[in-house]
Amino acid sequence: AYVDRKDDAQNLVVQSFPNPSQHRYLISTSGACPRWRQDGRELYFLAPDGGLTAVSVATEGDFTFGKSERLFTVPLRDFNPRAAVGPACPYDARADGKRFIVTQPGGLAPINVVLNWMAELKP
Repeated sequence: AYVDRKDDAQNLVVQSFPNPSQHRYLISTSGACPRWRQDGRELYFLAPDGGLTAVSVATEGDFTFGKSERLFTVPLRDFNPRAAVGPACPYDARADGKRFIVTQPGGLAPINVVLNWMAELKP
């Protein structure tokens, strides 16, 4: 799944792999930030108004997909869907698709990761 940006269009597309010339499916004409549920049975994406959307997918036999279902709204202040790829997307889904992590507008406080912290402990 990826966003195909041509001219002013921003189409969310699913394409077959490893032979991409076989099939190409248009999921949405305005989606951004696609993410798969771990089992591949659901695809999530952001609508332009910030609606986190889910589409059920079946890959056994022919590829089929269901109707889009809006799950909830993601706050999108300063979000640029044309620049949102990979880590720039403001959300991610848990493997089972039951929970999501969403960044809040205005950025996040820095996160400090301390490596080898056990070496700093006094005996």
